[in-house]
Amino acid sequence: MISLWTAPTANSQKVTVLLELLELHYELIWVDLAAGEHLAPDFLRINPVGRVPVIAEPDLDQPLYGTLAISQYLAEKTGRLMPKGLPKRARVQQWAAILASDLSPALSGQYYFSTLYPTTDASVVDLFVQTSHRLLEVMDRQLAASDFLAGDALSIADTLGYPVAANSVQRLDGGLSGYDHIRRWCDALSGMSAVQRGMAAGLGQSEDQAAS
Repeated sequence: MISLWTAPTANSQKVTVLLELLELHYELIWVDLAAGEHLAPDFLRINPVGRVPVIAEPDLDQPLYGTLAISQYLAEKTGRLMPKGLPKRARVQQWAAILASDLSPALSGQYYFSTLYPTTDASVVDLFVQTSHRLLEVMDRQLAASDFLAGDALSIADTLGYPVAANSVQRLDGGLSGYDHIRRWCDALSGMSAVQRGMAAGLGQSEDQAAS
């Protein structure tokens, strides 16, 4: 059994979607970020970084933090959603890193400075918005050339990217308008029952609640 410390965010969904696709048994341990539970001593003993998601399971010698590390670990453990052969694996890892280190931070910056910590300097928000769109254009061109982000097979690049496109991008004016290939990819993933279960679980919902 995998224990997942999490909060109802797109980051949570990246892991729950993966767990559902891999058909792994897991339990959710909710961390109340608004109440500061992620900075409480008990949680910091689990993850000194003070952030979620974090997993623990018998094969790990200590809890593992971060969507990228968790995704790579579970793919390696199960031998699924990671292709054979170094060039193909490198392509998956490249897109996983783009999502974790480039697109997600740009979207987070837009959210922080427009909603959580609003700034009167419009150029700050505009920087993150324009960066987000530039990266989405790259992503859209990639999906024009292949069925999935890293090629013709589903991989952890897709499980890391789908919650971002389905949820985080919707905060931008127009959402995915103009990104036809990303929308086609989202439609394909959203039709998978495991993805539906994972998206609902990541927000603490049932499938019926998520669909309503």
